[in-house]
Amino acid sequence: MKDHEHVARFMSLFAKLKDMVDDPSDLVALSKQDDTVNEACLELHRAAFSLDSPEMTNRELFIAPADPKFISAWREYEDFYQPALATISINDLIGADLEGAPLTALERFDLDWQAATQTANAEIEQIRTMLRFVDRQLEFNGDRFDDEYVEEIELGHAAILGYANLHGPKIGGVLRRRRLVPFTLIPRHVANRHGSNEKMSLYTHLRQAQDAFVYGLPFAAIALIRSVLEMVLKHHYQAQGANLEQLIRNAKGLPGPANPARLHKIQDLANSILHFDPDKASLPENQEELDRDIIGLLLALRVLIEQAPEKAAWPAKAR
Repeated sequence: MKDHEHVARFMSLFAKLKDMVDDPSDLVALSKQDDTVNEACLELHRAAFSLDSPEMTNRELFIAPADPKFISAWREYEDFYQPALATISINDLIGADLEGAPLTALERFDLDWQAATQTANAEIEQIRTMLRFVDRQLEFNGDRFDDEYVEEIELGHAAILGYANLHGPKIGGVLRRRRLVPFTLIPRHVANRHGSNEKMSLYTHLRQAQDAFVYGLPFAAIALIRSVLEMVLKHHYQAQGANLEQLIRNAKGLPGPANPARLHKIQDLANSILHFDPDKASLPENQEELDRDIIGLLLALRVLIEQAPEKAAWPAKAR
């Protein structure tokens, strides 16, 4: 991934912009005063979009192996530069004069949630439009096709309606969660310790945890998140212990956003589910709150994977 032309362009433009400004919170104001800064911002925003947009069409919700330097730069861009550059891009596109005040992490998440919900609703309507078109074609032109072909179309139509439940929240939740699930960049030194072809690999567990969340299976998602957490702590944070509680307590060099308290939340939720202990399970009562909680767990897992120490005396890879 390091040599990918889009990655190289992003890294070059990002370094160029950082050399031009001292504080990314001043970017919107600086872009209005300096055409050179404005053009650098627009160029970087376009380069980042070329990397960001494929995530929504990628079957895998992670990329491996990734250059740790790119991961660090990309997350810095997302956290400190992307909101301002989005505002600058809108100003340039529609001639507006938005200020682009810095948003808190919660405000940004709420905006992402709203955008994902609106997009999901639009996609549902597009599916309905497609099905209405099929209905009209069968009604007015069905006699132009042979009976077997018409029957296949009708069965497919019924299958979509039956499985997707277009008149309920099910498909909308799937489409929304697909856009909100955190995309993970797996560093090269992490990827090298886990074979992608192994049935029980890190990739398989991570993929299925993400898929379970997307398709509305929260208990399965939490259990698999716990499994990935245990694997990452053992192999990349020198953690030792007889159970997950001890692994978390003995892990070395945990990143701030993946602190022990947050990791213990994963442990507690997963244990209550795996051991059928509803009295100890502190699960939200509605699906939206549960989705938000699981996104938080997936974000903690992403931080653990992306910021795993590169150099340490780990035990040999288990076979």
